Amino acid sequence: MAKTIDYDFNFPNITAVGKFKLSDLLDLRNILGLRSDFKAQGDFNIGFENLRLNGSFRYDLPIIFGSFRIHDLQMTLSLESVSFQLQGVINSKSITNRLNNLLEQQVLIQFNKYKSIISWLAAHTLETQVNRLLFGKKIWYLTRLAIMKSPDKDAAVPLEQ
Repeated sequence: MAKTIDYDFNFPNITAVGKFKLSDLLDLRNILGLRSDFKAQGDFNIGFENLRLNGSFRYDLPIIFGSFRIHDLQMTLSLESVSFQLQGVINSKSITNRLNNLLEQQVLIQFNKYKSIISWLAAHTLETQVNRLLFGKKIWYLTRLAIMKSPDKDAAVPLEQ
């Protein structure tokens, strides 16, 4: 017998921070006859604000035969805003600021334009991965896993001095 779970997750701020280096990616001499190459090296910080995932899925939890399985995963994604902070593009602050603004606008526009495809792809990928991980697992395995991950288990272990 399948049961349904509705979910609604909101991630207020997801960021990715790192460094990048692009050299000779675009040789402007060949295109415009100039004697300069496109070079960029620096830090980046990409943020997604108020990324929301909501929807529902059904699951089968057989007691004796079979394994735990989810199906009919429905997901809707929404995104309030995107922030880009790239530094070091051609060592020009004005070009970097324009590029950051362009990336912020375009990522949000493209996300909203292809929201249904992105949502379907995320749901399909997640459902496939969860079912692959849980294939052959019985309810007893999931119960044991939940108990082992319980915070009370760690609190019961006395500290050595």
